[in-house]
Amino acid sequence: MPISFPNLIPRGSRNIYVAFAGCPFHFPIPNKTTTKQRRLKTCAYGPAATGLMTPFCLWICFLGVLEIIFSMAKIIERKHRLSDRLYIGTIRVSFTLCIKDRIPIFQNKDIVLLFIPLLKEATEKFLCKNWIYVFMPDHLHYILEGISPESNLIASTEFFKQKSGYWFSMNKIGVQWQKDYYDHIHRKEDDLRGHIFYIANNPVRKSLCQRWDEYPFLGSVHYNLHQLISS
Repeated sequence: MPISFPNLIPRGSRNIYVAFAGCPFHFPIPNKTTTKQRRLKTCAYGPAATGLMTPFCLWICFLGVLEIIFSMAKIIERKHRLSDRLYIGTIRVSFTLCIKDRIPIFQNKDIVLLFIPLLKEATEKFLCKNWIYVFMPDHLHYILEGISPESNLIASTEFFKQKSGYWFSMNKIGVQWQKDYYDHIHRKEDDLRGHIFYIANNPVRKSLCQRWDEYPFLGSVHYNLHQLISS
């Protein structure tokens, strides 16, 4: 009996039949099929039904599986962010950058102390200011705000990821950033202090400390965080 995987076909990819070792994997083909698709269908059910696989059919199997894998990978890695031009100017954005496989690299104080100057360099290079940063064990939260019409918050974050990612690579510690990251563009009426306070309390919610000001890997590149939160 063919094994059916109707949910494994990414939207927009070709529908194909794949046969392997005499047991066809059945990916549905629409009623209106092309000549090529009918040949693939015949290939899958002809030799497979008798337990024989020709080199041509094996090659078709291999190509079909590769197509499915690459199509699904494109969907998984699709960026969710808005157009880059929306991150330019005097806007404010919260960013979250995650370590791949959630390795708790930022439990190491020395690494955090190395990365804070990189964040400062990235913000100043692209005319941004940093309201708050929090290095959680396996991810990083921060808020940036543009200080001129030429400020580029997305370029600042990409620059920081590139510089810090290069450090990961050169030191061969088996750690890298996830390819994409999360962000939230603040509305003009959003409460800045509320956003800062929420991010500052991430370590408290994760039971890493009792009070936000007890957490050692939290601060601001350009401001006094205690004054911001207590004002």
